[in-house]
Order: sequence, then structure tokens, then C-alpha cells
Amino acid sequence: MERKPAQPVKGLEDGIAVLQQLAVSAGPVSCLELSCELGMEKTRVNRLLKTLSHLGIVYRTSSRRYAPGAGMHVLAAQSLYASGLFRVALPHLEMLESLGHLIALGVLWRDKVCYLLHHAPGTPFAEGIGRTRLYPATRSSLGMILLAQQPEDTVRELYGGRGEMEGFDSVESLLGKLCEVRNCGYACVEAAGTVSVAVKIGEPAYAAAGISGKMGTKAERECVGLLLGTAAKIEEEMVNINKDNKIRRERK
Repeated sequence: MERKPAQPVKGLEDGIAVLQQLAVSAGPVSCLELSCELGMEKTRVNRLLKTLSHLGIVYRTSSRRYAPGAGMHVLAAQSLYASGLFRVALPHLEMLESLGHLIALGVLWRDKVCYLLHHAPGTPFAEGIGRTRLYPATRSSLGMILLAQQPEDTVRELYGGRGEMEGFDSVESLLGKLCEVRNCGYACVEAAGTVSVAVKIGEPAYAAAGISGKMGTKAERECVGLLLGTAAKIEEEMVNINKDNKIRRERK
């Protein structure tokens, strides 16, 4: 996350906040509900929703509630295709399925992890696509490895106003752990007998891949090695895609 600009566009910030809240809602929501959830004036939320509805990004149901529209789905599909990350990463991650563990691919969104893939063992790989909602970054190995790539002041800005957070009693304890993660080159989170390990993808990091399951120290090291190799292959393909795209643009 980059530093806040000197003159941010407030209308754009509020519009994205409304879109984000709609995207994570379990179902259609009313203008009043969005206003309360976002702490935003109802009149402003109403104007934003009507504008987004006009653009086809959201739509109004027969019960006068709002839900993601075709435009939001188009943006999601176009962004996944344009970045190339998902189509490049999926075949490589699928090769890890024989381990019998959960396999994940995610990105950092503020203080949350958005899982592009969250594949449970024994299920069709396609079922893991977009399977889970946003998850606290401090409770996720993917979140921790991606937070570890952020500047200290960015982490302080994200968590500085909180006395406690998920898994940590202070920002200082979180920063100390992130320093360890950065030095190790991978993150490890243990909960209820399950171990989750993750490595970053890209330099600077734009995503992370992880494996989660019941495993001992030896298996943990093996999983980290496999993830590092997988991340390297994904990064190499992404670099080639970006080079090819650059050449195509220059030829136009």
C-alpha cells in the first residue's frame, strides 16, 4: 500500500468503500445499512449508489436493496485476465494437490487477505476459486508474509489505533514478528493443531501462496521448499508475460 497522496479524491475513496462493502456483504443491502456500516452520511451513500447503479456496477433489487451488478463482475474478470496472475499460478498450485493439504493463493487488501484460491483437499480444484471472504491478515500465513513486505510506518498506520488485534496484543509485538518473518523468508501460523506456511510472490510482492494442514517440522520445511519453487516459477512466467505485453504495445 503506497502513501496517501497529498490531495486524495474523497468521492473516489467513498465510492470504492461502498463497492467494497457491497462485495463482502452476504446478500443485497439497503442504503441505510450501508450508511451505518461505513459511518457515512445516508444522502451521500444514496448518491453514490445511484451513480454506480447508472453505470451498471451495482443494481437495485425489487425490494429496493443493492447488490453487485454485471459491471462489478466484468471488472473482476477483466482484472484477473489482465494481471495474468491467476491463470499463471493455478497450474503450478494444482501440482501441489498430491500433498493432501489445503492450498491457497491470496493478496493483501489493507489489513485483510483476499483469497483468490482456497482449495480444500479432496474437493475439485475449481471449488476453491473465490471460496472464502476477507480474512484478518494477522491470523493468516499469507497475510503475515505480505504484511512483512510493507514498510513499518504502513503497518503502524493500519494497526496503530488499536490496543489489540487478532493474535497480537500490540503493534510493537506485531512488528517484531513481521521482522522475524521477513528474515526467515516465509511465514508460519499455527492454530488448533494445524500449521499454515506461506511465501511471497513477486518483488515487490503482489501475492502469496500457502499450504495448510497437520504437519511436523520436517514436513513444514518440505512445504516451504515446494512453495518457494512454485513461487519462482510463477514469477518467471509473470515476467515473461509482462515482457510480451510490452513488446505488443510498442508494435502498435
